[in-house]
Amino acid sequence: MTGTRRSSEGLDARRRKLLFRSWHRGMREMDLILGGFADFEIGALTGDELDQYERLLEIADTEFLPV
Repeated sequence: MTGTRRSSEGLDARRRKLLFRSWHRGMREMDLILGGFADFEIGALTGDELDQYERLLEIADTEFLPV
């Protein structure tokens, strides 16, 4: 797996941005974890869940997945 398998077509701007951010974190391991999640779930998340996911993406890679 080298990147997103989901097209951003049909997603609103907020979801497209979150999908992109999920795959471009900086640490490849985090890209795979969060990007894979976003590929499958971003279209189904509620507004509250999107808020929570945005906060999750604000956490630094080294804090989220200590090396």
